[in-house]
Amino acid sequence: MSKHPLEDPISYTAHISRHPNAPDDEPASSSLHRSLRHHHHDRVDAIQLEAEAHKADEKEAAKKERMEQKLIAKADKKRRKRYAELFRSSGIGKESVHGLMIDAGSTGSRMHIYQFAPRILANKNEVEAAVKGSKLSFPGIESRWTERLRPGIATFGDLEGEVLTSAIADYLKPLINFATSVLHTKQDQFDQFPIFLKATAGMRTLSIEKRQRIIETIRNLFSNSTYCPFWDQKERVRVISGEEEAVYGWAGVNFLLGNLMMNSEGAGEAGGSAIQTYGALDMGGASTQISFYQPDGDVMSGLFKLQIGQGKHWNVYAHSHLMFGHNAAEDRFKARLVKDADDKQRLVDGVYNPCLPGGKKRIEFKSNIHFDSNSIETWNANADEIPSVDSDGAYHAVLVNNKETGDWEQCKAYARELLNEGSNAWCLFSHQGSCSFAGVYQPELPKQDEFFAFSNYFHVWQFLQLPPRSSIADINVKGQQVCSQSWDDLVMYNSKNKQQKVSEDELTSYCFQSAYVHEVLRNGYGFQDSEYITATDVINGQKVTWALGSIMYEINTLPWEYIERHGQHHLDEEIKEDLFDDWNVSFAWFFGLVVIGTVLVLYRVISLHSKNSTTSAKGYEVVGEADESVEIEKLPLRQVR
Repeated sequence: MSKHPLEDPISYTAHISRHPNAPDDEPASSSLHRSLRHHHHDRVDAIQLEAEAHKADEKEAAKKERMEQKLIAKADKKRRKRYAELFRSSGIGKESVHGLMIDAGSTGSRMHIYQFAPRILANKNEVEAAVKGSKLSFPGIESRWTERLRPGIATFGDLEGEVLTSAIADYLKPLINFATSVLHTKQDQFDQFPIFLKATAGMRTLSIEKRQRIIETIRNLFSNSTYCPFWDQKERVRVISGEEEAVYGWAGVNFLLGNLMMNSEGAGEAGGSAIQTYGALDMGGASTQISFYQPDGDVMSGLFKLQIGQGKHWNVYAHSHLMFGHNAAEDRFKARLVKDADDKQRLVDGVYNPCLPGGKKRIEFKSNIHFDSNSIETWNANADEIPSVDSDGAYHAVLVNNKETGDWEQCKAYARELLNEGSNAWCLFSHQGSCSFAGVYQPELPKQDEFFAFSNYFHVWQFLQLPPRSSIADINVKGQQVCSQSWDDLVMYNSKNKQQKVSEDELTSYCFQSAYVHEVLRNGYGFQDSEYITATDVINGQKVTWALGSIMYEINTLPWEYIERHGQHHLDEEIKEDLFDDWNVSFAWFFGLVVIGTVLVLYRVISLHSKNSTTSAKGYEVVGEADESVEIEKLPLRQVR
């Protein structure tokens, strides 16, 4: 999978192995065959299959462990080398200050280090400009300071007490170490650099008790200056709302495209259809976001009034669809496929999956998603449903495609079912048809704006080898070509993909993800086949992420410092005063040392004269001692300079 070129390409995978109490899914095949003991009608066959599977699982587990250890060792070596390079030359600005943003997403956490000019007002004009909203701070466009780890912090939801504290401390410490390595030349300013941790949809899917437990643990860790030397405040560590995530993504895109800051200067509302902006589409693992500017402010729900510092505010429609991210959607899709299957189909024969490539491709999965009487997802397992293997209601299943090729059209049909369009009835009635999907209000898409898509949209674009700017129809045509193949053909296609090569495990998911992206855009948000979307990961050298929009918002809430200066003349006078003060100090040192040196020389001359009156054999030693006194006299002068 394509990553930003300056991110660490290897995830943090060693955590679970160091914390045996942390939740960890056992290998699907092992747990699957173990479940056969409970579900198969023929117990003898089940026991035999279990024994055979157990041997295969042990071999596969040992192989996987060896591969993971090699990857971890390689990643650690590469990380140490990169940290050493950053320590020698990080490229940070000498006069800049910095803000740190940890994007705690559903699949991993990323530390972004941003730099910006000091928040200093030098004279009356600058004070007036700040009050009027025409003086704003913005992060530099450098993007080389990013570190990422997996898994996401929601992984620790079942832990408590000291085990939780130890696990999260161990998990986040590499991100803190990365920041201290990059910024080590400014160690004396660490307590002036704000640090934020903002968690997104992965944490929003947890219960309130688990969310609060994790957030409080991180807040306590960050309040310890030994663990985290940066400027911490309690409210800077939290789970953000989906609307915040959406609007920050919009702000980041429009900042990088040059549409935000100059149009934010001043007071009041950033208005007028003449302002060119771009809509933003973000798809993470657990949620997907849409956001766009509405110049007339005609938004009945989901309105976010974004204000940068004292500048103008923007009327932005922003919505996040929780459980509609690409990972959550695929989990729901798999559960939906097997919900009506009997034990033999589900555990032995396998259930047909049209999104898999053809050629008897077989995948196994574990889920705790169940369905109520209306076929709506629920976490509650009923007694009449599939008997659960685990206490949390989890069960196992097998998916297969024994046909020659995948079925793109049927895959799209299943993907569209996930949008819960049946829930739109009330929205269609109450909002006169202004709806997206799952019963959510959405105003009409702006006709004058194009949309930029990032995160997993970009990865789908790369998988399909689409040009960055492609239409909805292009997605459909290329998806039909790529996903109506056999497994062998798809593997060959992947090997020749110049934009992105993925592992075989990931490859089994990409046709579903491609179909799902098409359906979300076409039948969810309502883009027409002829409309274009630009998918990208980087704009003007900066990684596209909601974290950029968030740090831009946050640094403009920091206080200004007033250090009075009055133009270049005042600055020149300051420089002269500093030089004069330095000269006075240097002269005082020089004069004092000259006096001391003169006294010592006179003393030595008198001594020499006295000694020469008795013997001349020791004259060389006296001269040597006089030379040393001269060296001592010069040393302080070097230090003063």
